[in-house]
Amino acid sequence: MEEEYLKNKKKVDTTKLAMKEIGFTVLVMLFFVQYYKILAYAYNRWIWGTGVSDHFFYLLLLFVVLPASYFSAKYLVKVIKFLLN
Repeated sequence: MEEEYLKNKKKVDTTKLAMKEIGFTVLVMLFFVQYYKILAYAYNRWIWGTGVSDHFFYLLLLFVVLPASYFSAKYLVKVIKFLLN
């Protein structure tokens, strides 16, 4: 049974997989920068650590901006795949 599994198992192109991961990471970073700029505009904070430290700002950054940028990039990839097929 293991031999059949190994015969049917496809070889993974690691270079292609790595390029996909790098592209997805770049998309996440681009969305993060945009969402950070929006949050910084709302809180009037353009430079990290300026002014009085606002814990709510950092909580929003950690629990809203990071997941939002990840899911936005994931949705964008899904839409692009749908449009290309």
